[in-house]
Amino acid sequence: MSIGALELASLFRKYTGTLADIDLEQNKAGQSYNAAKRDLGLSKSKNRKVLSEKMAGQGLANSGVSAKENVDLNVAYDNAGADADAQQAANLAVLAKKRLDAKANYDEGTALSKMTSLLQKQAQ
Repeated sequence: MSIGALELASLFRKYTGTLADIDLEQNKAGQSYNAAKRDLGLSKSKNRKVLSEKMAGQGLANSGVSAKENVDLNVAYDNAGADADAQQAANLAVLAKKRLDAKANYDEGTALSKMTSLLQKQAQ
């Protein structure tokens, strides 16, 4: 193996290692996001039940007060879900940038290695 081939192999190992690290980060971010959304759904269901029982206990089950409380509950959980979605989108954007940077570094390194190899051949 020539020096250029060794350099290329090293660059490729570094590149694939970086991609593996990014994949792991993306997997963890996805798991956190899914858990957060699941927990929000469970909490919303629990709080909706508590609210329904509270309103029924006060004789307000079909009242405007009950409707307003339900709307407020939905809005709060919708906003929390939107925040989680925005955070996930931001996380994915950062990971996409890392992938692009890793590819650019790999491409730059391979081009430099090939150019160095050509210059060495010309010098001989």
